[in-house]
Amino acid sequence: MKLVIYPPVEAPRLERIVAAVENLTVVNAAEEAQAKEAIADADAFFGKLTPALLAAAGKLRWVQSPTASLEHYIFPELVAHPCQLTNMRGLFSDVIAEHVFGLMIALARNFPQYIRNQSAGRWEPAGGEAARVSFTAGPGVINSIDRAHRPLSGSTLGIVGLGAIGEQCAAVGRTLGMHVVGIRRTPRPSAAADEVLGTEARR
Repeated sequence: MKLVIYPPVEAPRLERIVAAVENLTVVNAAEEAQAKEAIADADAFFGKLTPALLAAAGKLRWVQSPTASLEHYIFPELVAHPCQLTNMRGLFSDVIAEHVFGLMIALARNFPQYIRNQSAGRWEPAGGEAARVSFTAGPGVINSIDRAHRPLSGSTLGIVGLGAIGEQCAAVGRTLGMHVVGIRRTPRPSAAADEVLGTEARR
């Protein structure tokens, strides 16, 4: 079996790929011209496949995308080709969930506004300085500052598309005390979500 990789992967990853399968010939192409020559008799390809590379392939049976999403990867010639196309589904769930919650916390706590204010030398809280209470008076009522800093705990998190990434986001949301509602085309129970609804569900 022959595998062409382009763009090339770093040496430690290449060693693991070569060691994973017996009788595997791997071409870790540094340039597209090298990949184009090597793909002529290759069985498999990993990386960014182009129309020119696909046209040069004589017996390609398997294409592995390095990403989870494929909307930027597919082109008409690839759709028509008999090869099997697979993606990296489930591989990036943890890092994407971290990014999602980083953004959620930043928005809930007004971090973008505070960064802009810091650059301008303004130090008042979101919600307005006039709403601040003294330490002696204490937070007797919920004011505009409180309302401008929404906690995730006790909030409802809606996740449209409860796949691997959605499940990871749901699990993080639950640990933060959120009520998690997942939306799936075909509803089925989830250990990470409190509720799972279909796309036609109405509340």
